[in-house]
Amino acid sequence: MESTVIAAPLADAIIPKSLVSDRVVIDTVLNKHVAHLPLYRQSVLLERDTGLEISRDTMDGWVDAGR
Repeated sequence: MESTVIAAPLADAIIPKSLVSDRVVIDTVLNKHVAHLPLYRQSVLLERDTGLEISRDTMDGWVDAGR
């Protein structure tokens, strides 16, 4: 008896071929528009919490892609 594994196709990414995950893009957009947290503050918090330096311009590109 032969068995075959069938998987559903992956959903399209918000930013195709990007290293950033959809979850990070969604969190950034929600923090900006729902929590009224400016990108410069999100950038500072991200660096403080994770050690990653992400520029506001990069985050702004994520927000634009998430629209």
